[in-house]
Amino acid sequence: MEQASAYQKEHTLLLVDDEPAVLRSLSRALNQCPYKVLVANSAKQAKELMASYDVQVLLSDYQMPDVDGGELLKQVKQEHPDTIAMILSGYADFSNAQEVINSGTAFRFLSKPWDNGELIRHIEQAFSEYDRLHDNFDTTQAATAYTQTLLEPNAILAASLKHVVTAELNALLKSQQDFYVIQIQIDNFSYLKSKCDIHLAELLQCQLTAYGHEGFCEECKCLYAGDGGFYLVGKKRGLKRKLESAISSLYARLDMPFHTVDETFNIYCKLAYLEVTEPEKHTPETIIQSLLSVQNDTSYPHDSALQVGSEHLEALQRQKTICDSIQPAIEQNGFELYFQPKISLRNRKIESAEILLRWNHQELGWIPPEEFIKLSELDKQIDAIWQWMSRASFAAIKRLFEMHPVLDRISINISAGQLTSGSLVDELRMLLEEHDLSAECIELEITETSVVDNIETCQQTILALKKLGFLLSIDDFGSGYSSLAYIAKLPIDVVKLDKILIDDISHSSANRALVGHILQMTYSLGIKTVVEGVEDSKQLAILEQMPCDSIQGFLFSPAVDFDTFNQLCFEQPFAE
Repeated sequence: MEQASAYQKEHTLLLVDDEPAVLRSLSRALNQCPYKVLVANSAKQAKELMASYDVQVLLSDYQMPDVDGGELLKQVKQEHPDTIAMILSGYADFSNAQEVINSGTAFRFLSKPWDNGELIRHIEQAFSEYDRLHDNFDTTQAATAYTQTLLEPNAILAASLKHVVTAELNALLKSQQDFYVIQIQIDNFSYLKSKCDIHLAELLQCQLTAYGHEGFCEECKCLYAGDGGFYLVGKKRGLKRKLESAISSLYARLDMPFHTVDETFNIYCKLAYLEVTEPEKHTPETIIQSLLSVQNDTSYPHDSALQVGSEHLEALQRQKTICDSIQPAIEQNGFELYFQPKISLRNRKIESAEILLRWNHQELGWIPPEEFIKLSELDKQIDAIWQWMSRASFAAIKRLFEMHPVLDRISINISAGQLTSGSLVDELRMLLEEHDLSAECIELEITETSVVDNIETCQQTILALKKLGFLLSIDDFGSGYSSLAYIAKLPIDVVKLDKILIDDISHSSANRALVGHILQMTYSLGIKTVVEGVEDSKQLAILEQMPCDSIQGFLFSPAVDFDTFNQLCFEQPFAE
């Protein structure tokens, strides 16, 4: 998104689709982009928004119940001739959409399912085209942007190539016969294309077709998908030999030098393949996605062909189910807050707790937080989860402090993304006002890594949060970074020692000495301490001999739901 800096006024994009899930996914994909995004779920709503906003780029679905996308684009062209319009739809709509593309009404045809990077690239090209036509940035920048647009692969051609691949996979799936799909990605395709004065894609396609007929079967087809990507497909019943043997031979052939009339080059490629034995469980999209996923997975070796196994397909399906379920879980309160007590070593009373997020999925059961949090960060849904969790947490804290004056504070985890977002301070200030809470009763737990990785940005945010009155703690202290250099420079109230530091404290004198020195140091600095992961009485006995304030761990209680924690606070079962 380098051209964003050249924009001279705020750009506005309008997304039109009658499926709410599609609009949500598109909005998530674009939430970090430097332009305003509007959404409409019908052609009527789209026209109303365009009457109220200055929309430079319109991205519309083709198949909609009230007016199809082609008709909408024609109307927009008449009423707002300056707007750059594009179609985002399924491959099946490509032939129907050709009229509006060929007439110039549509700037691009983008296909579903989309790649987020490609989607953003095409949207930025549309904004560049708008700016080029309206002199919205200086002539030199406009010429550069337009030249880059022309040098990009033709979007209509790319959609057409993908349509061919999808159509062939659809035909194989409908045959209800077992078949194979081999995805070949030429990593140095752009380099070879720049060096070879030939139609490289056609030449490679012919060569791969010959390999396919020779090593697999006469019905084997080679399909070009653009950008150096090829697919070999065929039914298993016609194979001349075992599939694995044929693929090994193919990989060896591709590893040999590539000859043209004038020069010889090496081809650097990756191969992934899938045996489809249950066609009813697949779609063209899931087949392509699974192959590309294996290709891009750095944990897999790339010195041989990679097979997409059932476990990989199941993992992909699980990830898709989780990502698709996050927004409904937010809307339907599917997430739950759990509370893990922190026990004071002074009197064994529950004086604090850490709020943790839990999710009991209706299909998948309990999903580990680290799994859905990581996926939400990759899928750009982490902010929405944070918004739900922060509001729910403040409401729960309000209730707990009304019922339990003995509580000293409740802690909430702050991620690195929130800490560097620029909006965290204002968001928390508004929540304090909304729930009539004092900041002194809330401890914000910040991971050690997030502070070290973003020390300059974090320092400003931490100082602002401290000024509001929040208590601040460093979580996972000692988990891998040298924290001693900065801990005295920041207004930290609490340090939480990571579980890894005390796992061997009962058996290792070195560990005991290390933990003892850390606790003594923080005590000398006037910083309170919490030790995480206390699981047995031997660990507890050792910590009681050190200047440790509180402990947290399964020895006393795991994380529990609100009602259970509420009852524990009333009963104080660990108090002496």
